[in-house]
Amino acid sequence: MPTLRFSERFRHARHASSAAALVGVVATLGSVTGCTRGDAAEGAGPGGGAGAMKMPVDVVTLADVPIQDSSEYLAQLVSRTQVAIYPQVSGVVTSIFVKPGQGVREGAPLLQIDPRRESANLSNQVAAKAQREANLALAKRNASRSAALFREGLVSRQQLEQDQSQATVAEAEVNEQEAVIGAQSAQLGYYRIAAPFDGAVGDVPVKLGDYVGPQTKLTSVDDNKTLEAYVNVPSEQLQLIGDGSRVVLLGDDRSTNTALAEAPISFVAQEANPQTQAVLIKAKFPNGGQLRAAQIVRARVVWHTHTGVRVPTLAVTRQSGQYFAFVAVAGAGGGGTVAHQVPVTLGEVDNSTYAVVSGLKVGDQVVVSQIQKLRDGTPVVTSPAKPVDTSDAGH
Repeated sequence: MPTLRFSERFRHARHASSAAALVGVVATLGSVTGCTRGDAAEGAGPGGGAGAMKMPVDVVTLADVPIQDSSEYLAQLVSRTQVAIYPQVSGVVTSIFVKPGQGVREGAPLLQIDPRRESANLSNQVAAKAQREANLALAKRNASRSAALFREGLVSRQQLEQDQSQATVAEAEVNEQEAVIGAQSAQLGYYRIAAPFDGAVGDVPVKLGDYVGPQTKLTSVDDNKTLEAYVNVPSEQLQLIGDGSRVVLLGDDRSTNTALAEAPISFVAQEANPQTQAVLIKAKFPNGGQLRAAQIVRARVVWHTHTGVRVPTLAVTRQSGQYFAFVAVAGAGGGGTVAHQVPVTLGEVDNSTYAVVSGLKVGDQVVVSQIQKLRDGTPVVTSPAKPVDTSDAGH
């Protein structure tokens, strides 16, 4: 057997040591891998994932609710009791009794125009009436005296008739003067501008000392307790109007579409607009104070109402243009409850809920929490969702 040199013996020893170390590392990795696989097999053993973490979620059970077939337009609000105030006389404004926006009652004074000239004329007419009443009293005494003398044969019939005629003329003059005073009093009343009905005062563009006339707008009075909504709808949709059709005025927040007021359709025009081919419909609304005349608002025209299901907006996600919702269903093989993702087709949104066209049905338990953390088939533990207050939604 040949004798090895020292360097060759050292090289063989180093190779043997490296090989032993490599075998040790491989054995260690095999042990760790075996343990991991063993744990995974244990977790996936009988029970179908019973050892996996289940995500707690809130669900709502869908039920039949009224669904509206509707279209949305813009409506202009019109007050049927709105008037611009113009004077019927000319003169200088001496008093302004109200401020813009102030509520007034029927007959309440709004402005005063200088009435002194007309007051003086009225005083003259009253004095003239007193003079004519004195003449009437004298004429009646003369006629009465002439009648007594005529019976005794002391005056002629001609004298009697003349005195009686003078009394009749004097009475007519008094009546005429009363009519003149009435007209003068009415004329004087035009110098005090009063509210024609209960309402709110609009802008007051005039100021003290301004000279105004019949062409000068003094202010306006609006009664917004009842408003009419003017809505122009395409003529081809008139066939959808039925006995239950109505107009719903909506708030500015499109995420909630809060209804401000609702009323049945009260008028449908008999002809279309020749330029737009739209047909005017109207609805009368009681106003609680949040609407204004001439305001432009969103309006939903509800053609018909039927039953269906609605789903909360927070339960819906959108991916690549398709809407989805998660429904809590029993897992395969009785392995507990899982979240199943289903595509849905949605209609209009109202009060933070979507009308469901397809994809969900009555009785489905729709997940409304932890949506962003869920995947199709995620194990879940369900609990009924607490009622959501949508009155402040979107704020």
